[in-house]
Amino acid sequence: WDNPYLTMDFDAEATIVGELMKFAESGQLYRGARPVMWSPVEKTALAEAEIEYEDITSTQIDVAFEIVESPIPELVGAHAVVWTTTPWTIPVNQAIAYGPDVEYSLIEHSLPSGPTVADPPKDAFVGNQAIRAWRYLVATPLTASFTDRVRNAWKQESGVELVSRTIATFKGSDLAGTIARHPMHHLGGFFAKLRPFLPGDFVTTDQGTGLVHMAPDHGVDDFELCKSVGIEPVFAVEGDGKYRADWAWLGGQGSVINNKFNAPDGPICSDLREAGALLAASADFQHSYPHSWRSKAKVIYRCTPQWFIAMDKPL
Repeated sequence: WDNPYLTMDFDAEATIVGELMKFAESGQLYRGARPVMWSPVEKTALAEAEIEYEDITSTQIDVAFEIVESPIPELVGAHAVVWTTTPWTIPVNQAIAYGPDVEYSLIEHSLPSGPTVADPPKDAFVGNQAIRAWRYLVATPLTASFTDRVRNAWKQESGVELVSRTIATFKGSDLAGTIARHPMHHLGGFFAKLRPFLPGDFVTTDQGTGLVHMAPDHGVDDFELCKSVGIEPVFAVEGDGKYRADWAWLGGQGSVINNKFNAPDGPICSDLREAGALLAASADFQHSYPHSWRSKAKVIYRCTPQWFIAMDKPL
C-alpha cells in the first residue's frame, strides 16, 4: 500500500515507454490499421466490455452490382446482388464475397407478357430503351426470399407482378475470377475501380443473398479478406460518423448511424435508385445491434490507424 502500482505514475509510464522503445529498436513496432468498435457520438473507440446490445429495426436493401468479367460467360452482363442492413457501408464497398461451397443461381426476373407497364421504375430502361428482363446472381437457397422482396418493391411502385425463372446454377468455387463494378462507378476515381469476387468461409445462406459486400473499413471479416489480396482501407468515415469532405459520394454528409440517412428515402437509397441499382428497400428488419453503454447510441466498426507490436517475429 505504501508504493502501489498506478498506471499514470511517472515511474510506470517511463517503464512502459522504455519497453516500447525496445520493440521499436528491434523493428517489431509498426504503424498499421484495424477495424474497432467506434462511437460516432463519443468520437472514440470502445472496448467489448463497453458495448451493450439492443433490438432495433433497420433498413434492409438489395443492391445490384453489374458483372463485367467472369470465367462463366452467362454471368457477364448479369448483376450480382448484395444485401445489407447498413446502407451507409455501400459507399465504401471494395469487393464481393461468395461461399466456395454454396450453390448459386442465375435467375431472371421479367415483366409479364402483355401491355407495357404504364409507369415502370427507372431500372426498366437502358437509356431510352425499355427492357423487360433482368438477370441476377444469388445463392440458390435464398432465391425465393430475394424474389419476394423484389416482387413486393415492383408491385408497390408500379403494380406489376414480376415473373421469375432460374436460368442456371453454379458452385461458388466457379465464381473465382468474376469481377463486378460499383453501382456508382460513374463518379470515377475510387468508384470506377473494379470489384473482385473473393472466397469467404464466413458467407452463409441464413439470410440475404449469399453474396456479401465487402467494406474493409467497417468489418473484421471484410478487413481480413480484403487485406489477404492487397485491398486496403480508405478511411472514408471520420470520427463523427460523417464521410470525409473529399469523398466523391456523399462527402461531408452523415452521420452514418442516423436512421433517416439510411432510410429507403434517404440520400444513399435515393442515389442507388437513381442509378438503377436499388432492387428493394424496406425499413422493417429487426435484429440485435451494438450500442455504447454511455451514450446508448449505435456504434460502428471503423478502421483506424494504430500502433502494433509484431508478436510473430523473434526478438
